Amino acid sequence: MVSDACSLGELYKAKRCELGMSIKEVESATSIRGAYLEAIEAGSEEELISAVYMKGFMRQYAIFLGLDPEELATHYTGVFSTDVKAEPAKEFSFGLGGIEMRAGSLNRSFLKSNNVIWAVAFVAIFAAAFLLTKLLGIF
Repeated sequence: MVSDACSLGELYKAKRCELGMSIKEVESATSIRGAYLEAIEAGSEEELISAVYMKGFMRQYAIFLGLDPEELATHYTGVFSTDVKAEPAKEFSFGLGGIEMRAGSLNRSFLKSNNVIWAVAFVAIFAAAFLLTKLLGIF
């Protein structure tokens, strides 16, 4: 399978060079990260991402280059066949954005709210204006 992936990657690279395109141009056109494109061309795609996603990227890349993905799948069956159970589980190593608290951070979301800041500023300005009018004897 490794030799099939390398020869398929060489085919992709040759076709890309024939079209006169850089990895960056292909990345912009296909929305596939350049690291994944380079891994496909090098034949080492299993190291970076799930095999299911990589096979989809390989199909999308083939279509972009004007190659027939079905024909490539018949010639390179080992590369395009995906055995999901044989693939080792990848570690989920990043958080869920704003849902998960990061270590060492304080929960100051109440003070960061724009509405609270504006309300405090309004009350402070109103109190200062009230005291100024009382001091000057306007009211």
